[in-house]
This record gives sequence, structure tokens and C-alpha cells, in this order.
Amino acid sequence: MTKKNCYPLVIITLLFAFILIGQMKVFAGDTINIPATISEIRIQIDSFNNQPDRTFSIDAIINNKQQTQLVGITNQPKDFLELKDLLKEKKIEFTDSVSLQPNPTLGTEIYGVITVSVANLRSRPYHSAELATQAMLGTPVNILDKTGNWLLIQTPDKYTSWIEEGGLTVMNRQAINQWIAARKVVYYKNYGNSYEKADTKSQTISDVVICNVFEYISENKNFIKVMYPDKRIAFLKKNDCVDFNKWINIPNPTPDDIIKTAKTFTGIPYLWGGTSSKGLDCSGFTKLTFLIHGIIIQRDAYQQANYGNIKENPRFDQLQPGNLLFFGGKDENTGNESITHVAIYVDNKQFIHASGKVCYNSFDKTSPIFSQYRTDSFIKASDYISTIGTTNITKVKNSVFYNKH
Repeated sequence: MTKKNCYPLVIITLLFAFILIGQMKVFAGDTINIPATISEIRIQIDSFNNQPDRTFSIDAIINNKQQTQLVGITNQPKDFLELKDLLKEKKIEFTDSVSLQPNPTLGTEIYGVITVSVANLRSRPYHSAELATQAMLGTPVNILDKTGNWLLIQTPDKYTSWIEEGGLTVMNRQAINQWIAARKVVYYKNYGNSYEKADTKSQTISDVVICNVFEYISENKNFIKVMYPDKRIAFLKKNDCVDFNKWINIPNPTPDDIIKTAKTFTGIPYLWGGTSSKGLDCSGFTKLTFLIHGIIIQRDAYQQANYGNIKENPRFDQLQPGNLLFFGGKDENTGNESITHVAIYVDNKQFIHASGKVCYNSFDKTSPIFSQYRTDSFIKASDYISTIGTTNITKVKNSVFYNKH
């Protein structure tokens, strides 16, 4: 991914000190010293407030898992996004616990709701940038910054990325609270359409996918009349929808529930950045599987690997159906792991994952779907199902994004 060479506000010198090796990198913000030893990487970022309303107070600590954790607060989210990109370029592993605040220039319109079936969110504010993630219709988001006709947003999984203005409806606090309080329905089939009339032969309004959320207006025997966040009116087949409150209050899934849902995506093509039934990457697949059961988990595999009841280097007979399996490699010198892939364990050494397409593989050498590569790169597993409600395994109904502001 190409990085900017200069930044309009200020210049930050980024010093990476790796024992005897030092490098310099320009970044918009503050002076960052990153001393590295065998046992510790610490990031020091001094507050920089020479402009009105500017806050960039971020530090790094080593948490109880011996991981570098970014902490602090900033209302300059674009700068923080650049910082994270630079750390990733240097292959510095970290977790993000920074609290992002909207840029004060946005005024009161710092909320939004996605208005298209699947919004493609970019790592940079232009269409040719990397597809970072996706957000589905009816998803409430925080708006953090703006460049041209692109908005920097944060989704309920706390992921930060760019969306073109046409993909969401911008709201103030009163408007977002009205959306949150309104009666809503959730589309609960992988694919479909909404219609201009209560008739599938009428003009389509748009395509729809599983977990799209609409405001409820009325219903008849076969159709529900709904309103999009941008006030478009449409009809959905009643049997394809569930009541929003029923969805967010469904019982926690069993392992069989998770596996059954995961199997419905079999054959869907792999899409880097995909988190919807239109296309899935590995962590988008696990994320969507849990979301269908009203649970929000982290976006990326390396993030998902930090939560739940973790089993390091488990034997295959210790794996349980529904466990998340994490793959990657370890640094020979430091022993630090790098997670690059995630799957869902089925049973009998089989797992399902997004790799080329959503498919099955096995750890069993005698199986026709045996994968030597995945067997060699398997690092750990995590039980998410028994830990729902713990950090970053959040019920939708408990997310701050879905509650009044």
C-alpha cells in the first residue's frame, strides 16, 4: 500500500530503534521513539497540541499477555491511521486500545447509518485503495473525519476505514437516536431484493443481504413495508425477515449453531476485505458467522486471536466444535507469533474457512481434503462460544453503537 510522503498539518519524525539499527520515517503528528530489545517494544508518542482542539496523546504499554498495546486518545484519527500503517510496515505487532474522537471540524453530524446493501470500505480515501472491510445496510457508525467526499468512519467492531459519502446517511445525535429507537427488521437470507410494491414482479429497489437492517413501517400477509436509512420505501418478503429485537435477544449460539451457519456460506468466493455474503476473507467469514447470531467480534484474524478462552498449541483431540483456529508463523529469534488466518473447527480434524472460497480442509493426513500447509501453520485455538459477553465478543444489544448516544 503506497504511503503519503508529506502531510498538510505537521511533520512527525518516527524513530525505530532496533537494538543497533535505527531508521527515520516522516509522519504527520509527533515524535515517536520505539526502542526495541529482545524482551520489549515500547512506543512513546508525545502530545502535540499546537493547533486548536488538537489532541494526539497516545502511548504504548506491554499488557499482561506481553503484547505491545496502543493506548490513549486522539481527535486526529487520520493521523492515527497513518501511524498504524507505519507500524505495520515495520512489522511491529500491536493491539489497538486507542479511543478515537471526531475531528472538531465535523460539527454535530458525527454519526451515520449505512444505506447500501454492502458498503466497500477502503484503507485510503479513494476507490483504488485496498478494500479494508465492509459494512452492511443499517449499520450505525461513528464519523471521525472527512477528506473531499470521503468519510473516515468507525464500525461497531471498532474498525476504522473510509467510505464515499453516498454509501451512508449522515446524522446528528437526535437523528441517530431516532434510528436506534425505531422498530426495525433484519433481512435473514443470504441474498435477495427489496421491491417497490408488495409484489416480487414489481421494480426492485435494491439488492439485500443477510444482516441488512431496515426501519419497520407495516406488514401484510406476505410482505413487510420498510424504510431505508435514507428514507427510501420498499417491501421485503416477510418470511425472509426477523424482528430486530428478536435478533438481538436470541440465545447464545451452540457449537452446532455456529457450524450450521458457517456451512451456509460454502462455495462463496474469497474476497480480501469481504465480510458479507457477497464475498468473504478468512476473518470476515468468522465475523459474519457470529454476527448472524447477534454477536460482534473483532475484524482481523490477528485481533480475533487475542480473545476468548485461548488454547496455545493444542492437540487435535483438545479441539472442540465451534472453536476458532488460528494459523500463521513464529519469529525464530523472539518466538513472537504472527497470526495470518482463521478457521472454524467442525469435528474429526475437519475445519471450515475462507481460502480461495469457503471450503473444508482437514488435519488428517489420510483425508482427501488434508492440508499440509494449514497443519504446519496451526498455532492456537480459542473458545468464543463459552466467552460471549467478554472483551470484544459483544452482543449487538450491548454495543454502544446500538444504544442511544
